[in-house]
Amino acid sequence: MIKLVAFDYNGTILNDIKIMHICIVTTITEFGKTGPYEKLKFENWRKEFDLPYDNFYQNFGIVINQNIHAAFHKIYNMFKTPRLFKNFKWALSEIQKTNLKTIIISGTTNEKSFYQTIRKKKLNFDKIYLNCKNKIVAFKQVVKDFNIQPNEMAYVCDMKYDINTARTAGVLSIYYLKGLTGVYGLEAKPDYCFNDYRQLPEIIHKIN
Repeated sequence: MIKLVAFDYNGTILNDIKIMHICIVTTITEFGKTGPYEKLKFENWRKEFDLPYDNFYQNFGIVINQNIHAAFHKIYNMFKTPRLFKNFKWALSEIQKTNLKTIIISGTTNEKSFYQTIRKKKLNFDKIYLNCKNKIVAFKQVVKDFNIQPNEMAYVCDMKYDINTARTAGVLSIYYLKGLTGVYGLEAKPDYCFNDYRQLPEIIHKIN
């Protein structure tokens, strides 16, 4: 039985996929030494990109550091606040009506932009975990904080890394097909998947 639903943020709640692509291409162009630039074409990037970010950047001779983060955030913050994915707020409300705990587990380090967006979009969660470089560690912390078992948590996500780490931690993965890696993430074999947030409450209801 699911007692807690955790969400990834970028590419799962926030429809910022094209902005993320622009930021990554721009930082690689600025800091990269060489590399297979065909990987930067939008659809190729969606197919290849995964966490940790370091692996993708290493294709271009880049080691992630504070300068890379700062350049990425500077570009990202130039854009208007991205939209939430369609029907997300409705789905979140429906889930919260059932008294399930809802949280965010995200690797984002752009905390200023994150909290500005959360306030602007009027989103409420029971707890927020940011800068989660190792999501297995984050899942363990959530289990401890909420006094639940790993299999009582579902993680709504959009990348292969998320699916794999959830499986390793014993957490159910619910994969969003319109997220960053699209259909390519199905290679990691999530427990459940959906392509419209109107489907999410029903998936959770069926699990329970």
